[in-house]
Amino acid sequence: SRKNYTQEIFNLCFGNRTRSLSFNDKPPVDTAIRKSKRRKIRALPDLPERILDAPDIIDDYYLNLLSWSYDGILAVALGATVYLWNSTTGDISELLSLPHDDDYVCSIAWAQQGQYLAVGTSGGSVQIWDADSGKRLRDMPGHSERVSSLSWNGQIVSSGARDYNIVNHDVSKVNPIVNIISHHSGEVCALSWNRNGSYLASGSNDNTFSIWDVKAGYVEPLFKCT
Repeated sequence: SRKNYTQEIFNLCFGNRTRSLSFNDKPPVDTAIRKSKRRKIRALPDLPERILDAPDIIDDYYLNLLSWSYDGILAVALGATVYLWNSTTGDISELLSLPHDDDYVCSIAWAQQGQYLAVGTSGGSVQIWDADSGKRLRDMPGHSERVSSLSWNGQIVSSGARDYNIVNHDVSKVNPIVNIISHHSGEVCALSWNRNGSYLASGSNDNTFSIWDVKAGYVEPLFKCT
């Protein structure tokens, strides 16, 4: 009969098994997946590790008044004075105090490697300080208004100011101004170089930020977001 014929073909192909597929053991589980299931979520602390008093810090979110060095020194600008806090020892020292009563520090930024701190002032200058010796090395003009943002790229310090300009300073040269970027229509309150120094990002209170390609020059930004 047709039923017997079908059964005979089935037995020839699969033997006397009643199922065409069967597993003796469970399929293996990837070791990485097994480990990831056991991985615990890292708990974040509810309280800060340390609270430092900052009685004279200026209440202005356009300013950049904190900067960490590569070796764990926190620079803090309070009014006209910059203090250094050593995160290893807990020691606090005063690095500088601007001499004029109406001056105040608007921005600070450590160099990527080394003990050099750039300081932007309300008078429009950028100062370079050696934190180890406590001495000022350079006082570079270039802006007509306060310097509210700074960023290092090797020996180049870029500064952004309320005069809407970005100035690139080469601290190794007698005449340090390399070029001036006049693009924004508001205070340049944020600057950041990428890691390999090929792109500079700038943000302004004209509600835009731009990306600048060093190789293409600074006539027009590579990218602009509004």
